[in-house]
Amino acid sequence: MGQPERLARARAILDAEGLDGLIFSRGAFKRWLAGFALADPDDPSHGYAGTLVLTRGAALVLADSRYVEQVIAECPGWELVHTTRPAAPELADVLARLGVQRCGAEAAVLSHSTWTDLAEAAPNVELIAVDSALAGLRIVKDETEIAALGRATAVTDACFVHLLNWIAVGRREVEIAWEIERFFREAGAEGLAFSTIALVGPRAAMPHGEPSDERVVAGQVVLLDFGARVDGYRADMTRTIFVGAPDDESRRLYDLVLGAQQAAEAAVGPGVAGTIVHGAAVDHIASAGVEPFGHGLGHGIGLQTHEAPSLSRVGYPGQSGGTLEVGMVFTIEPGIYQPGRIGIRIEDDYHLTAGGLVRLTQSPNHLIAI
Repeated sequence: MGQPERLARARAILDAEGLDGLIFSRGAFKRWLAGFALADPDDPSHGYAGTLVLTRGAALVLADSRYVEQVIAECPGWELVHTTRPAAPELADVLARLGVQRCGAEAAVLSHSTWTDLAEAAPNVELIAVDSALAGLRIVKDETEIAALGRATAVTDACFVHLLNWIAVGRREVEIAWEIERFFREAGAEGLAFSTIALVGPRAAMPHGEPSDERVVAGQVVLLDFGARVDGYRADMTRTIFVGAPDDESRRLYDLVLGAQQAAEAAVGPGVAGTIVHGAAVDHIASAGVEPFGHGLGHGIGLQTHEAPSLSRVGYPGQSGGTLEVGMVFTIEPGIYQPGRIGIRIEDDYHLTAGGLVRLTQSPNHLIAI
């Protein structure tokens, strides 16, 4: 899907929502629509750098002096508006020039103060929250996106192979996290897809715990949740490895988590609700008399680490029926967490194709003891 097709899909929202224009503030949309690539799209300090304004007849990028040359290089076909003032008056002038009266904006991204300032600066423009309408815009990935995701998962897989030989008793969680980032950078990745989770032993029972100075201990697990960002696209993989042979109960729990992932895989198909897939994994663990994970089973992944679709006990806003469709890319990540003892999670990235479910992360997910 080239830029003309993406622009056409975005402009279709104008008709669907009865709008004259759209403002795109999310870094993922800036790159997907215009090619404008922020070094760290999740850094809020970028403010409204590279804000896109789209109407039926115009496509503009607002950028201050820090990004003018970048926009010229990366956004052919887009009109550059060189900004020198705060966001609100600049956007108000642009909207007035384009004759925009009803304008869609990302309420989930713009701060309350920015939204209020813009409303005051452009009193003749009605701002409409269009987050739900935009949720499905990037949900089906094209061949270019799948290729980029493949490069991101390949780097992540290579890093896991490296870690199996590098992790040893005495290594600290923070050292492991840094080694992952070092490997990604040297392998040519743009950076981390998200902050790495590296947890040892009982600390692995925290699904999103922060790496600490805790050291790897023989007889315990090491939970690794990490991913590379390549060409803007992100991988997200979790592996739980054992340092030394696991006891029978730990092996049973691991097999339960792996079985839950396999049950979820078997439940996936076009038209199947994400809630059904989530339930298949939960039921597999619960049927063994073990408390299953409390988080969602999975999420879409692409230019953002978490995007539509959602595989959880509730659907995703704006996603019709919450169903999975051919072309979507998402994670499946069941887990078991027993505070004070152990945490186990297995996560992979998948592409739902016309021929079935394809696992993008290729690292072995069977029980590994080092």
